[in-house]
Amino acid sequence: MNKFENILQNQVCTVEEAISKYKAFRTSKIIITTEFIKNLYYYADLFYKILTSTKYLNISNEEPIKDLAKALCYISSPRKRFPILGYIEDYRLVKYVFRKHRDFIDSYLETNKLLVNYPTL
Repeated sequence: MNKFENILQNQVCTVEEAISKYKAFRTSKIIITTEFIKNLYYYADLFYKILTSTKYLNISNEEPIKDLAKALCYISSPRKRFPILGYIEDYRLVKYVFRKHRDFIDSYLETNKLLVNYPTL
């Protein structure tokens, strides 16, 4: 089991908690300066859109939904950290979850007729 799979396994978070935590976290004052932090928020916002989509509220027990929720909880959790090092870890986790569930995410985007040009991972 790799490091990021271990982080996901240790997160205990429902979809509702993930949505609430991420909403509070995202509205806090954060200055986005580097490209990887912009990409982190781009993907986290995409995860948030998927979780808040009414289509996916009924399947909150499926692995992709659980992993998206756990990733949002992890990056939204208040923890003391060196700002850039903590964001690097968050970015690497989001990148891992995105790659793991890329087919699921692509099907969501296709179903909702969203055209997305992914930032580089």
